[in-house]
Amino acid sequence: MAERFVYLNGDYVPERDAKVSVLDRGFRWGDAVYDATRTFDGRLFKLPEHVERFFRSLRYARIDPCLDRAAVTAFCEEVVRRNEPARRAADGDYILTMQASRGLVGGI
Repeated sequence: MAERFVYLNGDYVPERDAKVSVLDRGFRWGDAVYDATRTFDGRLFKLPEHVERFFRSLRYARIDPCLDRAAVTAFCEEVVRRNEPARRAADGDYILTMQASRGLVGGI
């Protein structure tokens, strides 16, 4: 089976190596924002609308995304591109989730 990749804290990493700290506020207390979309035949569905909603939710939650919309869009598109071999091997599609938290407890 082809390896799947995720974007995590500035890097594209194999899914099996993706780790979130137990001190992350999103993990500990659900202090995070997310939005999800899916692919149809490997193409992201309404990505601009989902990115806009994600940023609107970040603003409401007062979470600084540290990235702009163009960067998040590019990361989403690159994740889909990197996962195309796995998608084809599985003959399926993906749900892509964007998630951001306030970071580690106490700013550690």
